[in-house]
Amino acid sequence: MTYHISQEEPRENRRGRLILLAAILVAGALCAWWLAARADHQMREDLLDRTRLVAKAVNIERVQALSGTEADLESPDYLRLKEQFAAVRVAEPKCRFVYLTGQKPDGTVYFFADSEPVWSKDESPAGQVYEEVSAEYLRAFETSTELVEGPVEDRWGTWISALVPLTNPQTGELIAILGMDIDATNWKWDVAANAALPVGLVLLIMIGVVAALIGSGRPGRKEAELKPVQRRLLIPLATGMKRHGLALAALWTLIVAVSMTWNGVSQWRAMHEVAANGARTNFFKDVIYRRWNAELGGVYAEITDKNQPNPYLEVKEREIETPSGRRLTLVNPAYMTRQVH
Repeated sequence: MTYHISQEEPRENRRGRLILLAAILVAGALCAWWLAARADHQMREDLLDRTRLVAKAVNIERVQALSGTEADLESPDYLRLKEQFAAVRVAEPKCRFVYLTGQKPDGTVYFFADSEPVWSKDESPAGQVYEEVSAEYLRAFETSTELVEGPVEDRWGTWISALVPLTNPQTGELIAILGMDIDATNWKWDVAANAALPVGLVLLIMIGVVAALIGSGRPGRKEAELKPVQRRLLIPLATGMKRHGLALAALWTLIVAVSMTWNGVSQWRAMHEVAANGARTNFFKDVIYRRWNAELGGVYAEITDKNQPNPYLEVKEREIETPSGRRLTLVNPAYMTRQVH
């Protein structure tokens, strides 16, 4: 009598391996989701940092001089704020709108000024009511806290918005909220680009683990149990896993090295962006101060050891004396910038 020994894999082992494969797929999907969420979070923090820098460059007294009505349209303070916001847009090409909003006692949110030119159909002139204001936006007014919201939709599109409150430095009273908007579609593409490398590494790892599990079955497993497509794809892959262990170990090392390099490059880029934004903000301040000085034709300051007359400024009345005997010297924009720095 002849006995035939079955070489089929026990059903319990097959079930266990299927459960493990399903767990790996779920873990991979969760990991990919977490990496995308992490990239989104980092981008939101970066946007909030850039908005903070712009907020620091806004002249609070200039905002306090506005009424938030159509009467501001010809105000020099209003026009200077629009010029400043337009300059921010030039420095931040991915930012679509830069604007200031206020809130009336009845809770209505309105615009003080924005970055759009007066002829633009997307301009929000002084006093325009923001009808689509979100609950998160209102919370920023209620709590005077900075935040990034979105995607939120309004009449202009769908946006990721960073909001930073401007407060009176003496009283802490909320004066306005500075907002910077980025198109939500462009934002999603940027998130995908930032998460592409780590997600790709996760997929490679998953492929390797799945192939190893497939190749770990009993050697006598019948190939006939597999469908033709599975036989063409999985069996050669599993065989390769067994034969090329050293190559796979090298591939794993390469994956880890690339991942570490990517993390280092990402951190460097983040620090570089913060430094660049700080430099832009300081430059904006210099431009604003120089423009203010030039519009006044220079300013007079008392002559002291630290503020001597500018030897390169050859104009009449470079030095004057007040009726009380104080000696003043004219400070032009260039000389003022040199003294500040």
